[in-house]
Amino acid sequence: MVQTIDLNDFPNTSGWHIIHNADRMMYEIKSDNGRVLSGTFTHRKLAEKHLYDYLSKMSQPKKPVGRPKKDVNP
Repeated sequence: MVQTIDLNDFPNTSGWHIIHNADRMMYEIKSDNGRVLSGTFTHRKLAEKHLYDYLSKMSQPKKPVGRPKKDVNP
């Protein structure tokens, strides 16, 4: 059974949405400013899942890069 995906769980400030490319008969994910995410999908549900995962990843807080500082005072 296919789970329903609620894209309203995450902020979508760039206006990502799923479009159907009639020339290729595939679904693509496109933003309001024209940027297209890599990948094409045969089913709309697959595209919705990919968009959900992408928005989930982008809404996570930034993780620090590099090694943590040493505690020099014992």
